[in-house]
Amino acid sequence: MTASRRTNRAGLAFVSPTFLVVLVVVILPILWTVLLAFQHAKLVDIQGMGLFGNWSLHNFEEVFDSAGFWSSLGTTLLYTVGATFGSVLLGLVAALALRKPFRGRGLLRAAMLLPYVAPVVAVAFVWEVALSPQYGIVNEWGQKLFGWDDPIAFLSTREYEVHLLGLHFDIPLALLTVIAFECWRYFPFAFLFILARLQAVPDGLEEAAMVDGATPTQRFRHILLPQLMPVIA
Repeated sequence: MTASRRTNRAGLAFVSPTFLVVLVVVILPILWTVLLAFQHAKLVDIQGMGLFGNWSLHNFEEVFDSAGFWSSLGTTLLYTVGATFGSVLLGLVAALALRKPFRGRGLLRAAMLLPYVAPVVAVAFVWEVALSPQYGIVNEWGQKLFGWDDPIAFLSTREYEVHLLGLHFDIPLALLTVIAFECWRYFPFAFLFILARLQAVPDGLEEAAMVDGATPTQRFRHILLPQLMPVIA
């Protein structure tokens, strides 16, 4: 066997255990769920069902015709896009800020991981207490620093009227609060990958751009961002 074939075989051997786990835990359940979506069955019948059953599109008709489906779909899309974009943006900003060496950088990097490694129940409880309209610190600061007239129930207010530049419009406050929590919760994940890629960018590229008179914004747009796009994607 040639060296490349031996390398490929060794790579397949190393990847195969992970592939089997993903196949059993992720791929097969997803395929089974898709198959069940097209079958007319009750919950008690699922255990004994096979691949071929009473196929029907009735399930999709009921879902698409239900009253709250499209509003739920819009909320889900807004939540997904907002949380994903926000966490990646926060991770990018944090990675750029902690890219260069300075005193205490290691401690700050470790602190950045706290939202991601902390138990979700614990951090959710902290946010719930901080946003409470009765005793939350956010409303306390808002009333003292920003002159809020009344406490705001961030987690239970579906629509909140905002007055800006003479305009009045409603914002989905509870949804935006949950999106903000998800951005804070998962930005360390993006931070780790983006920072690792930033450290792999050759210093000569930026040095050459600086010699040519490129501004920091131009260096980010034309040098760093193209290097980061595969990781961000």
